[in-house]
Amino acid sequence: MTLPTYSSSVFRRRELLRDLYGPAFLGQLMVRITEFLIASGAPVAAEFGITAPVRTFSILVLLRTEAASSSELASALGVTHVAIVKNVRALLVLGLVEKSDDPGDARRKPISLTDSGTIEAQKVHMFMELSRSVFEELFEDVGHDVFSALHDIEDAFKREGLGERIRSKIKSRGTGS
Repeated sequence: MTLPTYSSSVFRRRELLRDLYGPAFLGQLMVRITEFLIASGAPVAAEFGITAPVRTFSILVLLRTEAASSSELASALGVTHVAIVKNVRALLVLGLVEKSDDPGDARRKPISLTDSGTIEAQKVHMFMELSRSVFEELFEDVGHDVFSALHDIEDAFKREGLGERIRSKIKSRGTGS
C-alpha cells in the first residue's frame, strides 16, 4: 500500500488515519465529536443557567420521571455502573440529587432529584429540546440522520460484535494466526 502524500509540510495525522483506514477509526472520530459537543455545549448550558456537568444531563432527564438506582440508570443508559456512580457523585456534591433507602430492598439505594435538582432537570429538559432541534436541522443540512444511523450501528453490533465481524473477515480471507 502506498502512503498518501500531503501538500502541507506538517505531517497531518488525522488525514492519514482517515485516508488509510477510513471507518476503522470510527470510535476515535466519535470520541472527538463527543468531546467537541461537550466543550462547545457546556458554555451555552451555563448561559442557560445550568450548573450540572453536561455528562450528567441524561441522568437528570431520567430522574425527572422517577427515582432509580445506579444499576437501573446504567441499564437504561447503556453505560457502566462506574460511569453512573461517578456522575451521580458530581450531582450529589451539587445538591441536585439525593440517595435514600428502599424499604423493600436493603441493597437498593434509589437516587432522586432534590428540589433544586428538579429545577435543574427542567432547565436541562428545555436545553435538550433546543439541542434536539439543532441536531435535526444539522442532519437535514448534511443529508444524513446520524442519530438513527448510529442506533442502527449499535443494534447491528448487538447482533454481531466487532470482534466476531473481524474474525469472520480474517477467516474468509484465509489470513491471520
